Amino acid sequence: MRIGLITNGTEVDLEFARENRIPCLEINVHQDLHAWETRKESYRTSLEKHGIEINAMGLWGRNFISHDEAERAICLDELKRVIDLCAFFGAKVMMTGGGDNPEQVTEFKASFACEILKPMVDYAESKGLQFAFYNCHWTNHITGPLAWDIVMDKLPTVGIKFDPSHPFYDDHDYLQHARDYGHKFIHAHAKGGLKVGGKPCYDPPAGLDQIDWKSLFALLYMHNYTGDINLEPHSETWSGERYYRGILFSKRYLESLII
Repeated sequence: MRIGLITNGTEVDLEFARENRIPCLEINVHQDLHAWETRKESYRTSLEKHGIEINAMGLWGRNFISHDEAERAICLDELKRVIDLCAFFGAKVMMTGGGDNPEQVTEFKASFACEILKPMVDYAESKGLQFAFYNCHWTNHITGPLAWDIVMDKLPTVGIKFDPSHPFYDDHDYLQHARDYGHKFIHAHAKGGLKVGGKPCYDPPAGLDQIDWKSLFALLYMHNYTGDINLEPHSETWSGERYYRGILFSKRYLESLII
C-alpha cells in the first residue's frame, strides 16, 4: 500500500509531493475535462520532471442512466475521453459513478447501469485499466451492498473505490462493508469524518477524526489489499496555511499503519 494524494492539478502539488515523498497523485474530472485534455502533454512532462505518477483518475457527477438519451450520450463520450486520459497518464484505475434516478429502485438502476456501461468497462480494460465505481452519492446509486451484489454479478471484473466516510455519514457500518466486500476494493480514499450529536460536523484530516482507521487497515490486510490510499483534503477548516499541514499529518498517521 502507498499513501497518495488527490491533486488540484497545480505545480505546487507536484513540488509538495516530491519534497514529501508522496509517490502518486490522483486526478478527478468535474467540469474541467477540456482543460485537462489541453494541458495533458505539459502536465505529463511536469510529472516526469518531479518523478510523480498518476495512480487513478475519476469522472464525477455524470448521470449515465439519465432519462434523457442525449444526456447519457454526452456522459458516455466524456467517460471515454477520461479513459483515454487515464491511459495517457499511465494510471491503473479509472473510477466513476453509476448515475442515479431517485424515483427508481436500486435493482433496476444497477441492472440498467451495467447494460449502459459494459462497453466502457470493456474499453477501459482494453487499455490495461481497472474500472471501479466510487461509493459516494454524487449522481451515483452504486454505493453499498444491494447495488454491489448486482453490479459484481453482471460486471465481475469491476471493483470498488472505497471511502469509509460515506457509509460513516450514512450511519452504515463501513467496517462491515470492508469485511464483506474488501476483496473487490481496488482503490481507496482517506478523508476524515466527524459527527457531533449524531450529525455530520466536518471532514478533518484522516487521523483527527472518528473513522477507525486501524480496524479498517486490519480488514484491508485480511483481504490482501495492494491498492493505493489517496488522501482527500476536504475541509474549509484545513485550507490556507493548514492545507498541507493536514495532509502531512494524515500521511504520517496512515503510514504508521502500513506494515
